[in-house]
Amino acid sequence: MPAIRPFAIAGILVLAAMPLSATAASIETFQADLSPAYDKVRSAIFYLRRGATAPAMAEVTSARSAWRDHVLLYADTPPGAFASDPEFGTTLREVEGDLAASLDAGTAETALEALSDIPGKLAELRKRNHVVVLADRVAEANRAIDRLWAYRHREIDFNDRAVVDDLRARLAVAQYTYEKCRKVAPEPVAADPAFQRMVRGTLTSLDQMWRAIAAGDQLTVINILREVRSFDKLLWLNYG
Repeated sequence: MPAIRPFAIAGILVLAAMPLSATAASIETFQADLSPAYDKVRSAIFYLRRGATAPAMAEVTSARSAWRDHVLLYADTPPGAFASDPEFGTTLREVEGDLAASLDAGTAETALEALSDIPGKLAELRKRNHVVVLADRVAEANRAIDRLWAYRHREIDFNDRAVVDDLRARLAVAQYTYEKCRKVAPEPVAADPAFQRMVRGTLTSLDQMWRAIAAGDQLTVINILREVRSFDKLLWLNYG
């Protein structure tokens, strides 16, 4: 079982078009209050995907408590860049409802279904308010690896220029998104050996894939895909 290494502040990268001095403190405080609850949501999703219902429900219970005690307090007083969003409070209350629904669910599948919308709801909340955190960059990287992973079970015709160009394009995007994660990570995260190991390991493997493609070596491409998939899952679990 991989270790979960939550960070209290995911790191604001881009704020709405407002002076930093007027917005940074309140949004950072909001992120610091939100992150412990969201970390529990993420680990609960991880456990439920593996059928570990008991630890998942313990995580959801902790997440709901933290959400109600620390995050819902902002529902009627949105911080900084969220201040003009009329749906801010609604989103926070919807997440609390999702947590409650997960706890009341009769099966692991329905509990997971209730939780699965939470990351997207929070991402959409940030997107419409022009706020970006590390989790958003991790989501980009995850999507890029998902697109690359499509070649795991696909026969690659290295004589077909269109196929090879498509594979190379997906590879280039995956590298780009991982580089973005490394460049924008907040200092405490960037300095963490686990983060460095995940990102460096992925980028090293992806770099090797260029040579495998040039050599027409499908087995090596597949082996690299397996390796980066493992790194990618760990990146999501710890920072997504």
